[in-house]
Amino acid sequence: MKKSILIVEDEKIAAIDLQDTLISLGYQVAGIATTGERAIVMTDAATPDLILMDINLSGKITGIEAAEQILSRHEVPIIFVTAYADPELVERAKKTRPYGYLIKPYDERAIRTEIEIALYKFGLDLAFRQEYRTLQEWLANKTGELAEANERLKKSEEKYRRILLNMQDLFFRTDSDGKVTMLNPAGARLLGYEAPEDLLGRDAVSLCAEPEKYREIQAALEKSGAVSDFPLTIKVRDGSLRYTLTNSHYYRDSDGQIAGVEGIIHDITSLRHAEDALRNANKKLNLLSGMTRHDIRNQLMALKAYIHLSEDSLSDPTQMAEFILAESKIAQTIERQINFTRDYEDMGVKSPIWQNIEALVHGATSELPAGEITVTTRCPGLEVYADPLLAKVFYNLIDNALRYGGPAMTSICIAAQESDQGLSLVVEDDGRGIPTEDKAMIFERGFGHNTGLGLFLSREILAITGITITETSEAGKGARFEIRVPKGKFRIAGCPVP
Repeated sequence: MKKSILIVEDEKIAAIDLQDTLISLGYQVAGIATTGERAIVMTDAATPDLILMDINLSGKITGIEAAEQILSRHEVPIIFVTAYADPELVERAKKTRPYGYLIKPYDERAIRTEIEIALYKFGLDLAFRQEYRTLQEWLANKTGELAEANERLKKSEEKYRRILLNMQDLFFRTDSDGKVTMLNPAGARLLGYEAPEDLLGRDAVSLCAEPEKYREIQAALEKSGAVSDFPLTIKVRDGSLRYTLTNSHYYRDSDGQIAGVEGIIHDITSLRHAEDALRNANKKLNLLSGMTRHDIRNQLMALKAYIHLSEDSLSDPTQMAEFILAESKIAQTIERQINFTRDYEDMGVKSPIWQNIEALVHGATSELPAGEITVTTRCPGLEVYADPLLAKVFYNLIDNALRYGGPAMTSICIAAQESDQGLSLVVEDDGRGIPTEDKAMIFERGFGHNTGLGLFLSREILAITGITITETSEAGKGARFEIRVPKGKFRIAGCPVP
């Protein structure tokens, strides 16, 4: 198909001569424009394959200005034609990126060569621009896809970041050398640290209370690539221990090589303590049950003996009255023992809980005839983790003080003092105190004037959660009981566990 060429020339004879030359060379002439304005209109209408543009045109605009406007709307090669080779004019024409430059006068060979080279270069440029546009579209699509992928990745990362931030279990990741490279906030808190960064770079084995267990996990991972619910005891920063179940597996890098281990550690310390407490409580309940049966059996034997004596003393009213009084006392003792058993039948049955000491003391005091005795507490906000029967401990201690403190006693005080070993909770009065010869036996079963079980069972209730009680008074200075609470079993309300 012939290429169409638009001639822009304001000299009529030169334009016709150029038209004849183009036709003889096998081109089709799209028209002749004598002004720049007309060239713009004809280009819009005919869309020629090439334009031969005279630079110096009559009219309001030059050939260069016409070329600028045409090129802003069409992709068409332009060859400038002029009778002058003025350097300044050439520089102005260069800005329109022409495909050739013909100097008048020109011959047929020069015209053909310039046109063919321009059309060839324009074809290459057109193909390049099309490839460039295609590449731009491809890049735009890929950029959009990448942006969408980045947004999905960002949302996914945010989702898993929130999961790690909010999960209460410990999540960890170690590198191939066993050093900690990732840890969630809950994991840092479980280990006694403020932030995960405090543990990054640490050897994971250094956090295990039993290094051989860590090696067992490593062996299991090498064998199957994962472990499930593996029991592991870990060390907390303050030296205490946490009992856990570990679920972990190998993770791999982009090349498919093992990069390290990641997993979740679930803290079962509270459950472990509750199970231990329940086992201990069951032993103590069995002991209490056996003791009660034994004591009631002894009392029944005595009661039967007095009944038998009463039957033999029917003729002696005075003797009969003494035996009936003894029988009544035995019955009262049996009743107290039964009531005592009822009060303590729930020992260890329920899990330990956090209990406010001031509230327990207030509750115990309200149930006892304190009279003019002042009962004060100096442990604001103090809470202790113990069996729910902890209230009975304070009831027994205050009851004993009221029973045996004597008429000179005026006050009972409960105060707390923290130390490196834990907490010392002191219950003391200003009464007559405990005789030196009785100190070693006051916690023994059956010792005392009532049931003989109050202090004995108080010690057993406290022992369920590892709390101890001792009598530490000085002779003649009132009774003084010291309850020692280990770290992790006491706190101030609203503050973390020490």
